[in-house]
Order: sequence, then structure tokens, then C-alpha cells
Amino acid sequence: MPENVELPSVIEGCVPREDVLKGTHKLESFAANLAQVAEGKGPDVYTDPEKFFENTYPTEGLKTTIKEVFGRLVGSFEGTPVIQLETGLGGGKTHTLIALYHLAKHGSEIKGAQRFVGDLKIEPMHVVALVGTELGVGGSGNGPKTLWGEMAVQLKGKKGYDLVASSDKNMTSPGERVLRELFEDDKCLILIDELALYLTKASAVPIGKTHSNFSFRS
Repeated sequence: MPENVELPSVIEGCVPREDVLKGTHKLESFAANLAQVAEGKGPDVYTDPEKFFENTYPTEGLKTTIKEVFGRLVGSFEGTPVIQLETGLGGGKTHTLIALYHLAKHGSEIKGAQRFVGDLKIEPMHVVALVGTELGVGGSGNGPKTLWGEMAVQLKGKKGYDLVASSDKNMTSPGERVLRELFEDDKCLILIDELALYLTKASAVPIGKTHSNFSFRS
């Protein structure tokens, strides 16, 4: 670099948004929460799909994940049915899951989503959001007691839960036959966040004469 060249300031090179300049930006909006988005709660920068994509930068990693997930679901190519996101703390896992949620819930016609999906045409489909920090183990009242029960309710309400009710009440996993009946031929996207924390809670719950012991890596 030539000597005596004055570099532009950060403000000159990257002008902050108006809410940042005015000091009206709320710090809690930095805490992305997939469960709140699924419930329609929380800051609209996350819950409103148009605002979400407007304020999200289309990184190559995010675009690749979207292509791999929905490429399989829309039949563009045969991708893996299970994708595990691995990033450090604050690396954008939950943000990525929220992007996938909005695309599955509303399709690719969301204003601003074209920067992320390219030529993929995504139609709205079933989507489930399971967040370990939000879910209790063993349930309460007549609500679901397991991840399976919660998943079934989110997919198809009472009709879905009835299929797994026996397993859910006994806190055991349903068989493949039941799951095939639950999913049928529908396109479904299952999003799981903070699973390790859920398993930590589940490890202390007695099931029959045993305890639910899990071995996992965070």
C-alpha cells in the first residue's frame, strides 16, 4: 500500500442503519430465538419474514444451506435428509434456522428472499421448530411429554398427536410405521435447536425402572 494514503473511516465505508445512528436499536433484538419466531413473538426483525431477509446478509454459507435443504424438499437434487450445523458460539446457527423456517412456512415468494434462494421455487410446507431450552421434559397437564409428541402436535395438531399418543405418554419413541403415517407423503422440515440442553434435562427423568441416559457432544 502506498505511503500517506488515508483510509476511510468505518462510518464512511459502512454506514450504519438509521436505528443504530439514532440509538433506537434495542439490544434484545440481537438474541435470535427460533421458538419465539414459530410462535409469532419477539422482535419483528425476526418474526416478519420480509424484514428478516431485508436485514440479513446473504452469506455463501447461508445460501449453501438453503440450497441443500430445499433442493431435496423441492426435488431439484437428492441431498442428505439430515444436516447438522456446526459453528462456534454466535456463529449464526439460530439465524440460519430462522431463515429456513420462514422459507418453509411462507415459500420463496417472500420479498427479498430471492437473494438467498436463487432459482429455487419453494412452496409453503409443514415446518416444526423444536427448541430444547423452551421445552420441558415430561410435559405438564395434557400437553406433549416428549420431542415426538411436540413434533406431532406442530405438524398436524390433535390428529398428529393421536398417532404418537401412546409412545408420548410412556415417554418412548414411536416406531417407523407410526412416523410414516404421521409424515405421509407431505413435505416436512424439522428444525431442532439447543438439543444438548434438552438432553441434559431428560437425563434426570426416570422412565419405568430405568433413567433416560444420554451420551452426547455439545
